[in-house]
Amino acid sequence: MLLGQQVQSILYHLMMGWLYGCTFSFLEYLLKYVRFRFLKGTGEILFHLIFTLLMFRGLFFINGGVTTLYLIVLFLVGIYLFYRFYFMIFTHIYKQIGRFFRPLFQSLAIAKKKFVGIIKVPIRKWKRRRKLRERSKKHSGHEENGKEKASPA
Repeated sequence: MLLGQQVQSILYHLMMGWLYGCTFSFLEYLLKYVRFRFLKGTGEILFHLIFTLLMFRGLFFINGGVTTLYLIVLFLVGIYLFYRFYFMIFTHIYKQIGRFFRPLFQSLAIAKKKFVGIIKVPIRKWKRRRKLRERSKKHSGHEENGKEKASPA
């Protein structure tokens, strides 16, 4: 590998480590309120796959996709630099982004509640009617299996 390619690879790994820390912390901020573990896990796996593919693609154009141990260490140093010096700044930015999109998500949640409510109302009525039919059969002298009860007189 030529010296210019080595310097580019070193800087690329540092930059990608920093970018990885930034995007991963943003992903964690976004997935903080997701209730389903499966969605969180799937999101993280997809993030790692996409980030690895993008990193290899950029590295492929620099030095043919060669990564050595010291480059991996520099990638980790880039992550450390982000979390050590920039994380608190970006946490504030993430909160600002969240405040910007919160009204949108709240209006979507209200629309979802109304839509689900429209769907659930007929189901509730159907269940209530079924219970009323069962009660009326019991009180009208029919047993559950359809036979009439013997009159006590």
